[in-house]
Amino acid sequence: RNLQGAATLAGTVNGVSAYLERASILLHPATMDHAPLAVLEALAHGVPVVASNVGAVPEILGRGGGGLTFEPFDSASMVEAVVAWLTDAATRERFAQEARSRYEDLYAPDRFKDALREVLQGTLRA
Repeated sequence: RNLQGAATLAGTVNGVSAYLERASILLHPATMDHAPLAVLEALAHGVPVVASNVGAVPEILGRGGGGLTFEPFDSASMVEAVVAWLTDAATRERFAQEARSRYEDLYAPDRFKDALREVLQGTLRA
């Protein structure tokens, strides 16, 4: 299939929401990223993620939680996942819904605030 013009390589941007609102997927091929905000922002916008299996990415995405991971430098697996999602709208939509749900369940500000409060209260009781 011809996927020419299917990708935008935006680099570093301010106001990432404008890009994510138009995105079909987020490709995050970092070889090192301990706290990938781009992945969290994609989940918040309901954008499925294809990301290298580094840092906190596996924990953030969970199993089937809105994204797929691949081993760093495994370009064949990365390309396979990207092409599959760009050419299969139904699967991409299912992962998009899971992405937004995972964000709401675990990372939305109110949920994060409640989880942090629980940790801090447990620490104070100890």
